[in-house]
Amino acid sequence: MRGLAFLILSVVLHLSFSTSGYAKRVALVVGNDSYVNVPKLAKAKNDADSISKRLTALGFKVHLHKDLNRRGFNQQLQKFLSSLQAGDEALFFFAGHGVEIRGQNYLLPTDIPNAEPGQESFVKSEAIGVNYVLNEIGRRKVRMTMLILDACRNNPFQKSGTRSLG
Repeated sequence: MRGLAFLILSVVLHLSFSTSGYAKRVALVVGNDSYVNVPKLAKAKNDADSISKRLTALGFKVHLHKDLNRRGFNQQLQKFLSSLQAGDEALFFFAGHGVEIRGQNYLLPTDIPNAEPGQESFVKSEAIGVNYVLNEIGRRKVRMTMLILDACRNNPFQKSGTRSLG
């Protein structure tokens, strides 16, 4: 994250999260570059490092993870969710591949299997649903939630002559 985007993010974070006496600030930061079955990325881990440093400076307890496969992603998400208590301030940051299927956003773990057109349900079952993440954070009755997605939204499953999964 560089330049103006980083400055804007810093200002938003500073203004959005007040320093209340009892609220914990907790962040899950994920950067996935090393995909196995879809195109690799080059800067997601660097972006995760940058945001992690900034969040730490703002008083967050940061759970930083890179190149998470599906099981690892689910394990780290559950650890993060378990650390949240009512009144906390929660932030979730993801850099990597993301897809939209029927109006819902999904984050891709590094071991996401390749998919063919028509296999949207398969992709949904192997990916991490953004709505799931938000709902689970909300169930913890946190005071404030911020979600930042730095996800490539091009179709990582694209085959020659096709534009999408469906």
